[in-house]
Amino acid sequence: MSLAEVRDLPGGARLLLAHQPGRPSTALGIYVTVGSRHEPWEAQGLAHFVEHVLFKGSELRSARELARAVDRLGGEFDAHTTKDFTAYTARVLAEDLDAALDLMEELVFSPAFPEEAVEAERRVILEEIAEASDDPEDVVWEELASLLFGPEHPLGWPILGRPETVRRIDRRLLRDFFSEAYTSPNLVFAVVGALSPEAEEKVQRRLADLAAARFEPSRLSFGNAEAAPAVPPFPSGARRELCRETAQTHVVFAWPALPYGDIRLPVLLVLEALFGGSASSRLFQRVREEDGLAYSVYSSLGLHPDVGYLGAYAASGNAAGERVEEAILREAEALARGELAGAEVEEARDFVRRSYLLARESLGSLRDRLAQELIFTGRIDSEETFLSRLADTTFADVRELAREIFSVEPAVVRLAPCPRGRRNRRTPHGRR
Repeated sequence: MSLAEVRDLPGGARLLLAHQPGRPSTALGIYVTVGSRHEPWEAQGLAHFVEHVLFKGSELRSARELARAVDRLGGEFDAHTTKDFTAYTARVLAEDLDAALDLMEELVFSPAFPEEAVEAERRVILEEIAEASDDPEDVVWEELASLLFGPEHPLGWPILGRPETVRRIDRRLLRDFFSEAYTSPNLVFAVVGALSPEAEEKVQRRLADLAAARFEPSRLSFGNAEAAPAVPPFPSGARRELCRETAQTHVVFAWPALPYGDIRLPVLLVLEALFGGSASSRLFQRVREEDGLAYSVYSSLGLHPDVGYLGAYAASGNAAGERVEEAILREAEALARGELAGAEVEEARDFVRRSYLLARESLGSLRDRLAQELIFTGRIDSEETFLSRLADTTFADVRELAREIFSVEPAVVRLAPCPRGRRNRRTPHGRR
């Protein structure tokens, strides 16, 4: 049985419906397929700024009145900006579906952009940037994106923007970006819950009217795939050293992986799980459990429609920093040589399967995963298709992909206390 259905709406908008019988709540989402990678260089942080300001008052109600309306529903309303899209989400009781749709439509599509709210949110975002810059873990991951994609590609830019670009963004620019980007060709609506056929048809009619009202061909350059800058080659061997007075050394590695829609995604998920994505993974067991070098050590995947990377992070006492790097590299080099055991592949595959199935229990997580898949690939594969591909993932598949990924010299960012007289050192993109 297919988990979700996608229906076309006027103007190129899409409606994602996923029926979950017996659930008392419903998860909603409005996804705009515009993120930080679609911004102009001089206005980095623009998509995130718009997301903030939409909660600060509509043409009908003030921010306080909107907040009260949210509280009356007793649900969860949230928003977040990624590099590829912006999401406005809610979870409410099924009986409040119509009221939640009313509120989300008003929040997202009837903003007032009050001048005083723009200035207040500018200050909030600058504080958000300052907070992130005080977190060494955030810093090394942000610097890694810059190292991987370079200063000219928007995937290398921070989602929050930079202080100097956020200060330049004004009300006119926010309104222009909103009117150009928040149009039906860039909209995905998602409704996940216990929906009757009558409720599904009612939701579709309502959102079709909304999409028709928002129809306007996108005028932004991102609307033309050919206008998007090409992703630069992976910067094999690039290294960036950052200096700061910290109690720990923070290091992050990246190897080239697969884009989100690659047919081998289940193989990559298994490989990432056994490398550093679970408590029994190689990194966790070696670096933390056996050697006792770090409390925080893990791997993660950075996946986009057109590119992907496998990352690994660790934070350790400064005296152990070099040993941690060596331990992580030893595990990567062993995988590059194909040193895998059949049992660990089987265990990692089962971990991925069970995690995938458990994630369905959260309507919000299910909604977000399905929406991301639709945005990134233009389709939603059935649950059976994914599980079948996962079950068909063999030891040889994982070993082959491990050799492919880990045979490349990683890009590395390290943050540690500076030796006396030494400043931050940044290597050119793609060069040592």
